[in-house]
Amino acid sequence: MGEHATSPQWLLHLIETEFYELCENHNDPNRAKHCNFFCVDCTKSPPFCDHCNSNNVHKGHQVIQVSYIFIVPAS
Repeated sequence: MGEHATSPQWLLHLIETEFYELCENHNDPNRAKHCNFFCVDCTKSPPFCDHCNSNNVHKGHQVIQVSYIFIVPAS
């Protein structure tokens, strides 16, 4: 009982990351991309958009796609 489980570093980084910002690489006003992908294997990697993800920069890595969850208060 004296041992405490520690969170993996990527999880702490995931919690601190702000998602759904416009992608700096793909910010065309007519086709703006939002950053909602996260690489578990890259230390301190910023979030990236689906187009960045398709460029195989993180090929073979564990990639998570973050999506919004809407919570509506019960009445």
